[in-house]
Amino acid sequence: MVRLKSSFACWLILFLLLFTEKVKSQSIPSLKADTLTLQDLSQFKPLKGGNWVLAANISADRNEPQELLIKKGKGILVYLPKQKGSKTIQTKLVHGDIDLDLDFLLSKSASFEVLLQGKYKVEITDSWLEKNRSAIKAPGLWQHLSIQFKAPVFDANGKKIQDARFEKILVNNQPIRTLPNLYSDPERTLKDEKRNAGTAIKGKNTSFAIRNVRYKAYKKEEIRLSEIRFAVYNGLHKTVDTLKTLKPKRTGYTDTLSHRVGDRKSQLVFEGLADIPADGNYLFRLTAGGGAWLFIDGKLMVENRGSRDFEKPFYAEKTLKKGKYPFKIVYSNSDECLVIHYEGPQIPWHSLTTMASVRLSEKFDPLEYKVKNKPVLQRGFMLLNGLVNPYIAAVGLPDNTGSEGLNYAYDMKNYALSAVWHGKYIDVSNMWTERGEKQLEIPLGAKLNLSQKPLLSKNLYENQSWPDSVALPEGVYQNRGYRLNTEGFPQFYYALGAASVEDLIYPNNEKSGLTRVLKITNPSERYYCLLGEGKTIEKLDDGSFTIDDKNYYISNLEAKGLKVSVAHGLQGDKLYITLAPQKEPVTIKYDMIW
Repeated sequence: MVRLKSSFACWLILFLLLFTEKVKSQSIPSLKADTLTLQDLSQFKPLKGGNWVLAANISADRNEPQELLIKKGKGILVYLPKQKGSKTIQTKLVHGDIDLDLDFLLSKSASFEVLLQGKYKVEITDSWLEKNRSAIKAPGLWQHLSIQFKAPVFDANGKKIQDARFEKILVNNQPIRTLPNLYSDPERTLKDEKRNAGTAIKGKNTSFAIRNVRYKAYKKEEIRLSEIRFAVYNGLHKTVDTLKTLKPKRTGYTDTLSHRVGDRKSQLVFEGLADIPADGNYLFRLTAGGGAWLFIDGKLMVENRGSRDFEKPFYAEKTLKKGKYPFKIVYSNSDECLVIHYEGPQIPWHSLTTMASVRLSEKFDPLEYKVKNKPVLQRGFMLLNGLVNPYIAAVGLPDNTGSEGLNYAYDMKNYALSAVWHGKYIDVSNMWTERGEKQLEIPLGAKLNLSQKPLLSKNLYENQSWPDSVALPEGVYQNRGYRLNTEGFPQFYYALGAASVEDLIYPNNEKSGLTRVLKITNPSERYYCLLGEGKTIEKLDDGSFTIDDKNYYISNLEAKGLKVSVAHGLQGDKLYITLAPQKEPVTIKYDMIW
């Protein structure tokens, strides 16, 4: 019996390691973007007036439509409409196709426009807590906008042959389902459309700010392959050198790269010339069902270490010079998939292989777990900060006020609040299809990841981050679990030494966030209780705090007779409460708003 349990535990650990590694690989590396510096206004066209200013820090009242309060400095571009000047600020950046990313912060009721090439509009509005607008966060918090834009295409005579379009717009990593209509007239024309033009930002009647403006402006260039020859060898081989002693069973010429040129359970080799269009760094991405290698000019660009996982990408960044070079691709065709993509200097992602060489995984429609008239809890795995956490309880809270719902993820090992989001609950499609082995719960709103760290610690290290695991020999709490209160809300409980903790989370009065009530009984030793951690923590005039560089608020903090402190350390800031040894139970209550 003991042996069976040990075997199962070993299998489970191996599964978690393999699955975690597989999901980690789904994050997409990319070449470094260019930056629109905000050290001064030199990257913008000259301005008249003083309504566009630079700042080192800003703050806003999330409840009142007021001007942003600024601390003079640099790094943040602020629009102050009460000052005289132009509503539009024009960059000197001239571009065609572009990927644009920026952080933005809104005052209450604010809106602004990003005008790609001066005319193709993306509008951002303070729609916090509005129905079906769950991606937008509260005023006074930093948010993120990502735009992929394709410029209009013209022929040699200047006639437009392809419209401008937005390929993707993300707000706080949530896609905008209905992309803006760029052409209102049936002829689909706009005045003075160009291949390349500058981008502008337009304010309206309320204050906002932007920072961290990054972009990739693209040219119409790509790696071109020619004189492609192929050879097919019997058998599967783990190294490239083995082929030197073997005779191919079939050879020829081809104009495409695809595993279909060869045979399954055989080795396929392509050779030819690769025309590199520009000097610079190139990022290669390889996915293949079997060992695969790409060489350019005799140098290894990327390989997959013999992997048969055709969903797992392998990346490598290399520096190349412009010119024509011999290339070689070797593929050990185990599972009929060979896909090679690359990104280069001012070159967006392209594929060297054809679509016919892709092995498509089965796709499933989202399966929404709907929250109706009572709270729901679902155990499963969740992707948090790039890693799979297998100990998650996802909780969906009903809302009968007509606004969006509230949801959170709770770590049942560290007993920590791990993520929160407005809007719909979770997609459970991969838990109920095939074997359901992924067990991933996918939040259906803009997920705000938290630190996932234990609430209590016996030690406080001023210049170090909070411990990321439970300080017990087994790494887990004693007497742990959860129960449902009379309203159906989960109340998590556990013991650390002689101290016992109850953790209850429910919607706050305004339905703008969550109320958390912590009851700590018999803290017979000194403990420190972590409320928030991040890059910076600031206390506002109303007594609330902004956490992790204005990522979310902690408000309405009640901790009667307890010392509330902010520690500023080399590894970030911590908001915590000191619990002295005492016999009476301690109650801590606060709202978390985002």
